[in-house]
Amino acid sequence: MLASKPVSIDFTFLFENKEWIIELEPSNILSEGFFVTTGSVPAGKFSYPQEAMHYRGKIKGKPGSFAAVSILPEQVVAVIADEGGNINIGAINTTEAKLAQEHIIYRDR
Repeated sequence: MLASKPVSIDFTFLFENKEWIIELEPSNILSEGFFVTTGSVPAGKFSYPQEAMHYRGKIKGKPGSFAAVSILPEQVVAVIADEGGNINIGAINTTEAKLAQEHIIYRDR
């Protein structure tokens, strides 16, 4: 998916015993030359992955919902908001989970 950089996507996943369809359009969240300065990276400059893709959209059939999804080389990160709270998707940070590209989905209220 990172190689093809689709213009719009329907992101589908199972959660809370149902199928969710998130309708997404590209979103340019970073300005040209964006970087983060940190104390833990040599030379203090962290470069953001250029191949990362960012999208925003909504839950199909749910007016007033909102979704933000970032697709990076090794993980998907998402926050999806509806009347029930936020659904969060992120990579599990263990060696085994990283190798299997496992993610967690949970809701906060």
